[in-house]
Amino acid sequence: MYELKNDEEFSSLVYPVGSSEYDALEENIFDNGCQEPIIVWENIIIDGRKRYDICRKWELPFHVKRMEFSNRYDAAGWICQNQLERSDLPDMMRKYLIGKCYESRKASFLTTADSPEKQRGYQYRIAEEIGKEVYLVGGTIYKYGIFTSALDNIASKNKNIAEKILSGRLRISQTNIIELSRLPKEEVRALNNILTNSNMDHISYAEMRHELEWQHYNSSCFPSAKKKRQKPTATIKEIPAYDPDAEISSLTLTIPSWISSIERTRSLADFPKTTDTARGKLQHELFALHKAIYTIQKILEEVTRNG
Repeated sequence: MYELKNDEEFSSLVYPVGSSEYDALEENIFDNGCQEPIIVWENIIIDGRKRYDICRKWELPFHVKRMEFSNRYDAAGWICQNQLERSDLPDMMRKYLIGKCYESRKASFLTTADSPEKQRGYQYRIAEEIGKEVYLVGGTIYKYGIFTSALDNIASKNKNIAEKILSGRLRISQTNIIELSRLPKEEVRALNNILTNSNMDHISYAEMRHELEWQHYNSSCFPSAKKKRQKPTATIKEIPAYDPDAEISSLTLTIPSWISSIERTRSLADFPKTTDTARGKLQHELFALHKAIYTIQKILEEVTRNG
């Protein structure tokens, strides 16, 4: 009977099965034996933790398949790709795994890139490479990487709230997930308690700030009072003082997908064969985009000069 190791980071990349699915798996293994091998890297389980636990519980034999990877990043990337083949993944978990695959592959590349020439443009190339595998544009993969890093940051402060987001039990926009990741550890924990006690299944940035500020005010001024909270009706745009960077952050996340789409069109389109109408429409929109970029650049330059 092999003694295999579990790795907390690797385990977080595996979406858990429900109790009924686990019971069915246990019954099947008990009746028919463990048909699939436990896949390991350096004696760490990277696929088959449930099968391993069931076999250990009932003292049943199992097979081990050993994998070879250059480093932990490659092992994590393999787990993500393996999990992405599942059909029962929630949307947020799928985005997280794609982003984690990007971040892992990027980190692995940096361990072997020994010169600036090799590193130049590596993020774009890796995003495009993964995008082709999952049928998404490179800009979207890049955004998923930011989303994944934000979720990892939240999990380091409170695992419960991160698990709620990944499972879909807590609905929150990607922009607000990034804002949530920036909150201090104490506020993330406090927010998790609020969400748990109130059974909230979705929250906006305005609601996050309202709930946290109300808790602080109520505990400071009325430690024994049970005040009734008023549901905030304001939206993010109606209270920009809470989040002055929200619009800029959202635009910053969007631009890489524009660049990716433009580069893809430039490399794949057969321009001489396109119609005058199509080229004319594209020129018109590119002119409008250039004008919008010029305008916002002037605003940024003016603010920088006056700041």
